[in-house]
Amino acid sequence: MLKTWLSICTKEHCATCQPDVVPREVGLALKVIDVTRCCIIFAPSNCRYLALSYVWRDISQLELTEDTQHRLMEDNGLSTTEQQSRRVPKSIWDAIELTRQLGERYLWVDALCIKQDDEADKRLLINNMDVIYSSAIFTIVAAAGKDADAGLPGLHLDSSRPVLDAIENIQGLNLGIARRPFVDSITESTWEERGWTFQEKILSKRLMIFTDEQVFFHCNEATWFEDTILEKHDPDIQIQTPWYGHREWVKPRSNTSKFDKYGGLLDGYLHRDLTYESDILNAFQGILNALTPLFEGGFFWGLPTCLFDAALLWRTSHSLKSRRPNFPSWSWLGWKQYSIGYSELLHKSTASEIDWFQASSSCGDGDGIDQIIRIPNSESLRYETRRQGCSNSNTSPGEEELCTQWKKRHDSKKISTAENYIHTTIHPPPSHLLFFWTSSAILPVDHLNPKPTNSPNSTPHNHTYSILAPHPTTSTNIAKITLDPNWRETQPDTLEFIVISRDIRPNYLQRKENPPQQRQQRLNIMLIKYQTEGIASRVQLPQDSVLEAQWNELPNLKWKFVVLG
Repeated sequence: MLKTWLSICTKEHCATCQPDVVPREVGLALKVIDVTRCCIIFAPSNCRYLALSYVWRDISQLELTEDTQHRLMEDNGLSTTEQQSRRVPKSIWDAIELTRQLGERYLWVDALCIKQDDEADKRLLINNMDVIYSSAIFTIVAAAGKDADAGLPGLHLDSSRPVLDAIENIQGLNLGIARRPFVDSITESTWEERGWTFQEKILSKRLMIFTDEQVFFHCNEATWFEDTILEKHDPDIQIQTPWYGHREWVKPRSNTSKFDKYGGLLDGYLHRDLTYESDILNAFQGILNALTPLFEGGFFWGLPTCLFDAALLWRTSHSLKSRRPNFPSWSWLGWKQYSIGYSELLHKSTASEIDWFQASSSCGDGDGIDQIIRIPNSESLRYETRRQGCSNSNTSPGEEELCTQWKKRHDSKKISTAENYIHTTIHPPPSHLLFFWTSSAILPVDHLNPKPTNSPNSTPHNHTYSILAPHPTTSTNIAKITLDPNWRETQPDTLEFIVISRDIRPNYLQRKENPPQQRQQRLNIMLIKYQTEGIASRVQLPQDSVLEAQWNELPNLKWKFVVLG
């Protein structure tokens, strides 16, 4: 049956199901398990191989290391002693046996094909997970059980899978008990909860999924069940798969905008668990690599540079415990969260107002940072009323005329260039820092009577606070923000906000109650907090943008250079 599934997909499905070829220029020197010789080898040219996706958990297992490599690369190296063979988890042994039964010879398994104590080898392969999984003939998924010893149920005749094939004839109809369907089987598995397995699922062209009750075949064109004949395209048989509520199982549609595709994949990934929080970028790097051809300039700490202004507008709950160390606060990587909170078509409703700069290496290897470069947000919309020449991508923030209203307050001042400012404040600057000029205001954030928030991206522990525009006699509420009340209680009455982009959503453009000259005039702002001398951190975004007219009327506006970490 498994061979039939693979054969039909190979012969009848389109190119989206066909595996890629490992490009020579990647220089992977890929290792695979030779299931005939029962050892690890360097993959031959144009190697046809299967891959395994499984849950490691806390199982102690045999790994490829400096100490084990010589032995494991000898014939029968995986089974030279009874003690060593017992250290190979059942899921890997079953995958080796399945590869043999299907008439294939090579299998890729991360624990045995990545040198676990070689940081250079790990970094190279982790950065090329998109190549490894998309080039496999198919990926074997061990979705049964809780760990690597669960095996592949149904592979052996002595399998402990439950027998549910009772058939009864009722009023002339033969009725049988169906096994658990595809979506329920997968979404209730431990495999579906783990962070690393998400990109393995998304990047693979075909999946052979072993669950507790049955096997499924899932590719870009079809989903087939072991207990149901679906392969013959019978027009009288219609199967409806209840995808609703399980968006993370559906690969983004081809007609989805690239930014919405990126946001959808993030939503599918972020609710999953990682044993080590430090893996948050590594476990998603393969997907970012696969998306890079769509995003000119690639990604900077998980955010697409060509749409950088929109990408900064992710929203989540605010909690003292949700900050992830060693990642920038302005990136979703820096916070433990379950949803990215991007609104639909956000990239089309955000206009760039800031020239963003980053520290970089002129060698391109990430080591020895020695230059400051502008982040190429080439596809970010530029505000349409800016005077000709103001949106020049090569313009330094110190040389640009300040064209839009919130910048005109500072027209009389000449600003130092970003490059000079950076080199005199932080040297050498870390690679995760953002440098930019913007408008800043210190505003009261109401302590009184905060209300529990109803925002879908917040936790029940967040409260909603009012951001106030101070005036001599009264204060005007200009926006609301959700914050952790425990954090808010430790902060002063006034907090610092900065402008980060312009909001040009159609619902604001078309509001009839606004006079024509005030339409479009809204700004996206960010709450920041200085944790380290000279370096600010993102705290939270308000629930909505603010009117530019209200921002311009604030009495304490300041044009300042910000270093955001």
